Amino acid sequence: MSKANTASIEPTRASQVRRRIHTAVIKCVERWGIEKTSLSDIAKEAGCTRQTVYNYFPGKAEVLASALDEAGQEFKDRVEDHARQFDDPAESLLEAMVFTIRMLPREPYLHVLTEPTFLVTFLREYFDSRLSRERIQATIRVCLRNAPELLPHVAEISEVSSRFIVSMLMSSPGVKRSEKQLRDFIRRRILPGLLQP
Repeated sequence: MSKANTASIEPTRASQVRRRIHTAVIKCVERWGIEKTSLSDIAKEAGCTRQTVYNYFPGKAEVLASALDEAGQEFKDRVEDHARQFDDPAESLLEAMVFTIRMLPREPYLHVLTEPTFLVTFLREYFDSRLSRERIQATIRVCLRNAPELLPHVAEISEVSSRFIVSMLMSSPGVKRSEKQLRDFIRRRILPGLLQP
């Protein structure tokens, strides 16, 4: 096989191995939790050796972060696709928030993020990570695409929206709202402040 053919095959194989490792990480975390999951567990679940995992990632924290990052990007894309169905900026933002609050806990790979300790870490990471802020702001820009007067305020709207969503995900199980109640609550209490230029 020529070098050109090998070069075109190898990146595909590498991405397949990374994907298997990502899937294995999430399965192991779901099964045993983050603290008890080891690189040996991840390698076994992925059907590879520990050295193979080390070939792609320096350690457990990095493989976990990479798997969650990939799943997070896919979820972000789905939120944006959902938000694009609504032309009105208020409705688009409302639907993006409701979609996130309702669907994130059901995500096979991301539901671990809705555990209180992860949510606190998420907030810290959000404010420390330029990439996280940029991703959330990109989603808010999609929601506000028909309100150019609000685009200079995307950073603030993103911060408040993120804090609100995290708060809703952390709320006690005794506070249950139907879809309609959640939408009405956001329309009444959250959107008026967010949509002020």
